[in-house]
Amino acid sequence: GMRSATLDAIAKAFEEISPGGSVPTRGTRSEQKKGDRSAAGAVGGAGTGKTAAPEDPYSFMEAVDISKELSKNWLTEVMAPKWKDKKAKLEELLKLAGAPKIKMVPMIHDISKNLKKLLKDSNVIVRSFSIKCLEGLAKGIRKDFKSGANSVLENLLPWFKEKKASVLVP
Repeated sequence: GMRSATLDAIAKAFEEISPGGSVPTRGTRSEQKKGDRSAAGAVGGAGTGKTAAPEDPYSFMEAVDISKELSKNWLTEVMAPKWKDKKAKLEELLKLAGAPKIKMVPMIHDISKNLKKLLKDSNVIVRSFSIKCLEGLAKGIRKDFKSGANSVLENLLPWFKEKKASVLVP
Protein backbone atom coordinates (compact mmCIF):
# COMPACT_ATOMS: atom_id res chain seq x y z
CA GLY A 1 0.00 0.00 0.00
CA MET A 2 2.36 2.86 0.85
CA ARG A 3 4.70 4.57 -1.53
CA SER A 4 8.40 3.91 -1.17
CA ALA A 5 9.13 7.62 -0.54
CA THR A 6 6.69 7.62 2.40
CA LEU A 7 8.23 4.43 3.81
CA ASP A 8 11.73 5.93 3.49
CA ALA A 9 10.62 9.10 5.35
CA ILE A 10 9.08 7.04 8.16
CA ALA A 11 12.18 4.85 8.46
CA LYS A 12 14.40 7.93 8.59
CA ALA A 13 12.23 9.47 11.34
CA PHE A 14 12.43 6.28 13.41
CA GLU A 15 16.23 6.21 13.08
CA GLU A 16 16.48 9.75 14.52
CA ILE A 17 14.55 8.79 17.66
CA SER A 18 16.72 7.51 20.46
CA PRO A 19 15.17 4.72 22.55
CA GLY A 20 14.10 5.81 26.04
CA GLY A 21 14.83 9.46 25.27
CA SER A 22 11.35 10.84 25.72
CA VAL A 23 10.24 12.30 29.03
CA PRO A 24 6.56 12.89 29.81
CA THR A 25 5.66 16.55 30.18
CA ARG A 26 2.71 15.92 32.50
CA GLY A 27 2.17 13.35 35.20
CA THR A 28 -0.77 11.10 35.80
CA ARG A 29 -3.69 12.27 37.91
CA SER A 30 -2.47 10.31 40.91
CA GLU A 31 0.95 11.98 40.64
CA GLN A 32 -0.67 15.40 40.37
CA LYS A 33 -2.73 14.77 43.50
CA LYS A 34 0.36 13.76 45.44
CA GLY A 35 2.30 16.73 44.15
CA ASP A 36 5.01 14.37 42.93
CA ARG A 37 6.17 16.02 39.75
CA SER A 38 9.72 14.65 39.84
CA ALA A 39 8.95 11.77 37.49
CA ALA A 40 6.93 13.91 35.12
CA GLY A 41 9.31 16.80 34.53
CA ALA A 42 12.79 15.91 35.69
CA VAL A 43 14.44 17.33 32.58
CA GLY A 44 14.99 21.07 32.25
CA GLY A 45 13.70 22.07 35.65
CA ALA A 46 10.07 21.69 34.54
CA GLY A 47 9.19 19.82 37.70
CA THR A 48 9.91 22.71 40.07
CA GLY A 49 6.30 23.89 39.88
CA LYS A 50 7.36 27.50 39.31
CA THR A 51 6.27 28.75 35.93
CA ALA A 52 6.83 32.37 35.06
CA ALA A 53 3.55 33.95 34.00
CA PRO A 54 3.84 36.34 31.08
CA GLU A 55 3.73 39.99 32.06
CA ASP A 56 0.43 41.77 31.48
CA PRO A 57 0.96 44.71 29.08
CA TYR A 58 -1.84 46.54 30.94
CA SER A 59 0.45 46.87 33.98
CA PHE A 60 3.00 48.86 31.94
CA MET A 61 0.48 51.39 30.58
CA GLU A 62 0.04 54.77 32.15
CA ALA A 63 -3.44 55.46 33.53
CA VAL A 64 -5.38 58.38 32.05
CA ASP A 65 -7.46 60.66 34.27
CA ILE A 66 -10.59 61.16 32.16
CA SER A 67 -12.23 63.42 34.74
CA LYS A 68 -9.83 66.24 33.81
CA GLU A 69 -10.77 65.98 30.14
CA LEU A 70 -14.54 66.07 30.67
CA SER A 71 -16.30 69.43 30.63
CA LYS A 72 -16.68 71.02 34.07
CA ASN A 73 -20.49 70.70 34.17
CA TRP A 74 -20.57 67.24 32.62
CA LEU A 75 -22.34 65.61 35.57
CA THR A 76 -25.25 68.06 35.41
CA GLU A 77 -25.35 68.39 31.62
CA VAL A 78 -25.62 64.63 31.11
CA MET A 79 -28.88 64.66 33.08
CA ALA A 80 -30.42 67.31 30.79
CA PRO A 81 -34.09 66.84 29.84
CA LYS A 82 -33.41 66.55 26.08
CA TRP A 83 -32.15 63.19 24.87
CA LYS A 84 -29.89 64.74 22.22
CA ASP A 85 -28.01 66.66 24.92
CA LYS A 86 -27.62 63.47 26.94
CA LYS A 87 -26.39 61.61 23.88
CA ALA A 88 -23.82 64.31 23.11
CA LYS A 89 -22.41 64.15 26.64
CA LEU A 90 -22.35 60.36 26.56
CA GLU A 91 -20.47 60.44 23.25
CA GLU A 92 -17.93 62.73 24.88
CA LEU A 93 -17.47 60.23 27.71
CA LEU A 94 -17.38 57.30 25.31
CA LYS A 95 -14.41 58.79 23.44
CA LEU A 96 -12.51 59.17 26.70
CA ALA A 97 -13.58 55.77 28.04
CA GLY A 98 -11.89 54.14 25.06
CA ALA A 99 -8.52 54.68 26.75
CA PRO A 100 -6.76 51.38 27.48
CA LYS A 101 -6.11 52.24 31.14
CA ILE A 102 -8.21 54.69 33.15
CA LYS A 103 -7.21 56.13 36.51
CA MET A 104 -9.74 55.52 39.28
CA VAL A 105 -10.65 58.93 40.70
CA PRO A 106 -13.59 59.93 42.95
CA MET A 107 -15.46 61.48 40.01
CA ILE A 108 -15.74 58.02 38.42
CA HIS A 109 -18.20 57.07 41.20
CA ASP A 110 -20.35 60.09 40.32
CA ILE A 111 -20.13 59.24 36.63
CA SER A 112 -21.22 55.66 37.27
CA LYS A 113 -24.12 56.90 39.43
CA ASN A 114 -25.32 59.12 36.58
CA LEU A 115 -24.92 56.29 34.09
CA LYS A 116 -26.94 54.09 36.43
CA LYS A 117 -29.75 56.68 36.35
CA LEU A 118 -29.54 56.86 32.57
CA LEU A 119 -30.13 53.11 32.35
CA LYS A 120 -33.70 53.87 33.42
CA ASP A 121 -34.13 56.47 30.66
CA SER A 122 -37.06 55.97 28.31
CA ASN A 123 -34.91 56.61 25.23
CA VAL A 124 -33.24 53.47 23.89
CA ILE A 125 -30.35 55.42 22.35
CA VAL A 126 -29.48 57.05 25.67
CA ARG A 127 -29.61 53.67 27.42
CA SER A 128 -27.40 52.02 24.81
CA PHE A 129 -24.82 54.83 24.99
CA SER A 130 -24.76 54.62 28.78
CA ILE A 131 -24.13 50.87 28.52
CA LYS A 132 -21.28 51.47 26.07
CA CYS A 133 -19.79 54.06 28.42
CA LEU A 134 -20.00 51.62 31.32
CA GLU A 135 -18.30 49.00 29.20
CA GLY A 136 -15.46 51.39 28.36
CA LEU A 137 -15.02 52.35 32.00
CA ALA A 138 -15.04 48.71 33.10
CA LYS A 139 -12.41 47.75 30.51
CA GLY A 140 -10.19 50.70 31.39
CA ILE A 141 -10.45 50.55 35.17
CA ARG A 142 -10.75 46.76 35.55
CA LYS A 143 -10.67 45.53 39.18
CA ASP A 144 -11.14 48.97 40.73
CA PHE A 145 -14.50 49.37 38.96
CA LYS A 146 -16.03 46.51 40.94
CA SER A 147 -18.14 48.73 43.22
CA GLY A 148 -19.42 50.76 40.28
CA ALA A 149 -20.29 47.62 38.34
CA ASN A 150 -22.15 46.08 41.27
CA SER A 151 -24.30 49.18 41.75
CA VAL A 152 -25.15 49.38 38.04
CA LEU A 153 -26.01 45.71 37.68
CA GLU A 154 -29.39 46.02 39.43
CA ASN A 155 -30.54 48.56 36.81
CA LEU A 156 -29.08 46.60 33.93
CA LEU A 157 -30.68 43.21 34.56
CA PRO A 158 -34.35 44.21 33.96
CA TRP A 159 -33.56 45.10 30.36
CA PHE A 160 -32.84 41.44 29.58
CA LYS A 161 -36.60 40.81 29.91
CA GLU A 162 -37.21 43.01 26.86
CA LYS A 163 -38.33 41.29 23.68
CA LYS A 164 -36.90 43.93 21.34
CA ALA A 165 -33.38 43.18 20.13
CA SER A 166 -32.59 46.88 19.85
CA VAL A 167 -32.86 47.21 23.62
CA LEU A 168 -30.62 44.21 24.34
CA VAL A 169 -27.88 44.90 21.80
CA PRO A 170 -26.55 48.46 22.18
